[in-house]
Amino acid sequence: MPERPSGRRVVLIGAGHAHLEVLRRYGMQPPAGLQLTCVTPHAVSTYSGMLPGVLAGQYAPRQMEIDLHRLCALADAQLQLGSFRDVDIQERVVRCDGGVCVPFDVLSFNVGSTPRLPAQHGRGGVVIPVKPMATFLERLSEGLTRCGRDRQHADPIRISVIGGGVGAVEIALCLPLWIQSRSESAAVEMSLIGGHPRLVPELPSRSEGRLKERLHSAGVRLSLGRPVVRIVDGNPEFADGSIQECDLLIAVTTAVGLPEFGDLALEQDERGFLLTNRALQSIACPCVFAAGDCGTQCGADSPKAGVYAVRQAPVLWHNLQSLLSGRRLRPFVPQRNFLKLVNTGDGRALGHYRGWTLSGRWVWRLKDQIDRRFVARFRVGADRR
Repeated sequence: MPERPSGRRVVLIGAGHAHLEVLRRYGMQPPAGLQLTCVTPHAVSTYSGMLPGVLAGQYAPRQMEIDLHRLCALADAQLQLGSFRDVDIQERVVRCDGGVCVPFDVLSFNVGSTPRLPAQHGRGGVVIPVKPMATFLERLSEGLTRCGRDRQHADPIRISVIGGGVGAVEIALCLPLWIQSRSESAAVEMSLIGGHPRLVPELPSRSEGRLKERLHSAGVRLSLGRPVVRIVDGNPEFADGSIQECDLLIAVTTAVGLPEFGDLALEQDERGFLLTNRALQSIACPCVFAAGDCGTQCGADSPKAGVYAVRQAPVLWHNLQSLLSGRRLRPFVPQRNFLKLVNTGDGRALGHYRGWTLSGRWVWRLKDQIDRRFVARFRVGADRR
C-alpha cells in the first residue's frame, strides 16, 4: 500500500493543463475534508494552443486566458499568487515569494518547461523566450517598441525565430500578421532557424514538405541544420562564426526543466525534469507528483506535448485522492498516437494522425473547435460536464 499522509492538504504548484482539470473536478465533487491550494505566479492561465491564433488575429487575447481567481472561487480552492522558491520535503512546506509558506500533505507540480537558450554575450538586441507564455504578448510588445526606437522607421523589422518544432513554425507564420495589424506600414523580414536538418522532425516528410511550402509562400527565410551556438548582442551566431543580424530574436528552443528544480531534493532526468513512476509520483518522494512537461515518466519516451497533460489529469486527480486515503494508485499509460495540428496563419491548418497528412480550412475549423472547447471547460458559467 502507498504511504498515507496524515493530513488532507493538497497543493498544486502551477496552473498547467492537468492542474486546471484537477481544479475543475475538485469543484464538481469536492472530497470531504480535502483542502486544495493552487500556487502560481499569474492570475490567468494562458492556453498555448491558441497563442498562434491570437498572433494571426483569429482570437482576441482574452479568449486564450482562463481566469484563475474565478476558477478557484468556483472550485472553493485557495489561490496563492506567487512563484515557488523552495520546497522543504521534510517539513512539507512550499516557500513562495515574499516569505509566504504553504503547508502540504501531498504536492503536485504542473509548471511546464522553459526554453534552453544558447549562451548570451553582450547586452544589445532584444531576445524574447516564448515562455512563460502568460507574459509573452507583453514582452513582445515591449520588444517591438524597443526595436522601433533603435532602427530607422522605413526599415523592415528583422525577426529571427530559433527552433525547428511546431511552436517555432507557428510563430514564424503568425507573428507578421500580429505586427502588421498594429502598423499597416510595418514591413517584416522573418527568418526561422532550426538546428536539426529537418523541419519538425517528428512529422513525416510529406507534412514537412507542406510546411516548407507554406513558409516559402509567406516569405519566411528558412535555415535548417544550423545550431545557434551563442547569442551576441541579440544576434544568433553559428558554429562557423557567422552571425545573422536581426532586430528581434524569439526563442522557441528545446525545453528544459525550471532552474528551481535544481535546488529540490527530487531526482531529475538529464534535461532537468522531475522523474516519476507510472503513477506520476516522484521516484524520490511518494508525496510529490509531477504532470505535463515538467515531469518525465521512467520508461516512457513521450514527447513534451500538452495532450499528455490533458490525458494525465484524471489519473493525477485519482492518485492525489488515493494517496490521502490509502487506496491503490493508477498508472498513466501514454498513448502512442495523437492528432498533431499546426496553425499555418492563413485560415488553414495542417494535421497529422497515424501516417495521414491533412490540410485545409476544415482542419483549421477542427483545431478551432478543439481549442475553444478546451478553454470553455474552465470558464465560469460554461457547461461543466
